[in-house]
Amino acid sequence: MKKLSKAKSRSQSGANLKINVSDLIGKSPGISGTVEISQNIPSPDPDNLKNEPEILGKVTFTKLESSILGSFDLKSQVALLCSRCSKEFKLPIHLKYEQEFSYADTKQKNPDLLYTISENNLDILPSINQETLLAIPLKPLCKKSCQGLKIQ
Repeated sequence: MKKLSKAKSRSQSGANLKINVSDLIGKSPGISGTVEISQNIPSPDPDNLKNEPEILGKVTFTKLESSILGSFDLKSQVALLCSRCSKEFKLPIHLKYEQEFSYADTKQKNPDLLYTISENNLDILPSINQETLLAIPLKPLCKKSCQGLKIQ
């Protein structure tokens, strides 16, 4: 299994979650590589998430016939406001999912593809943002027994 590296470019926010997969492109299907992630990312929802969560874990990329499959195993904590008492609290989240990344020229044939490989790099930030938002409950609670606002 190869160790992959982050690409050298940076996004406007300073987050660099573009992964160079040139070691996998042009190889036989089944070859894989891994990248360790330990980085703060911009809040995927600045109106509701009160911090820039730190993402920790690893992503394994496996070359398929005409795409690359990313297997994500990441942990983080997001700062939220309790829907009952309005106190800020940290919610631990575990993101364990798979996402397929297609080559950019495939997107011309299928414009519905969300995640593409461009210039041997794939940007995993949009995928992580989407999964982070899906992991957050609609009505977050600081604890199950929260009584809500206390009126005196």
